Amino acid sequence: MVATLLIGGICLFIYSIDLMSKNLEYLSQEKIKRRLTSATKSTGRGLFLGFISTAIIQSSSAVTILTISLINARLLSFENSIALVLGSNVATTITSFLVGINIENVSSVIMLFGVILMFSKKDRVHLAGRLILAIGLLFFSLYIMSLSILELKDSPVFYEYVQRVSDSFLISLVVGCLLTLVLQSSSLFVAI
Repeated sequence: MVATLLIGGICLFIYSIDLMSKNLEYLSQEKIKRRLTSATKSTGRGLFLGFISTAIIQSSSAVTILTISLINARLLSFENSIALVLGSNVATTITSFLVGINIENVSSVIMLFGVILMFSKKDRVHLAGRLILAIGLLFFSLYIMSLSILELKDSPVFYEYVQRVSDSFLISLVVGCLLTLVLQSSSLFVAI
C-alpha cells in the first residue's frame, strides 16, 4: 500500500506540474507578466512574496514548482524568481513549527473551485479553472505522498529503524533529507 500511494502521488505530482505549465502558457499575457515582474522586481519584494505565499499554502515545494511553471511559461524571469524561492524557503523554516495542516481539505476546496470555473463558457475563466484545478492536484499529490510515509509511522519495524538511525548524525542527515524529499514538506517530516 505504501508503494502504491507513493507512486500514485508522484505520478499525480508530475501531471499537475505539466498541467499548470500548459495552462499558464495559455493564460500568459503581458498584463500578468508585468504584475509578476513588478511584484518581484526588488529582492525585498520577491522575498516577501515568497514568504507570504509559503505561509499561506504551507508548501515551499508548491511555491517553487509554481515559480518554475511561471518561468517555463515565460511569465517570470529567472533573475526575479530567485528572491521568491529564497523567501519561500525562509518561510518553510518558520512554518515547520506550525505542523497541524490539513492539506487534503485545502486541496479539495481548490480543486472544487477550479472545476466550477471550468464550466464557464468564457475561455479565460475556463483556463483559469484548469490552472486552479492543477494547483489543487499538486497539493493533493503532496498529501497522497505524505500518506504513504505516514503509514510507516505506526510500524514497529519503522520505529525501531528510526531509533537505530538516530544514533548516527550522518545517517540521520541522509535519511532526513530523503524523507523530506519524498514528503515534499519539511514541516510534515517534523510532524512525523
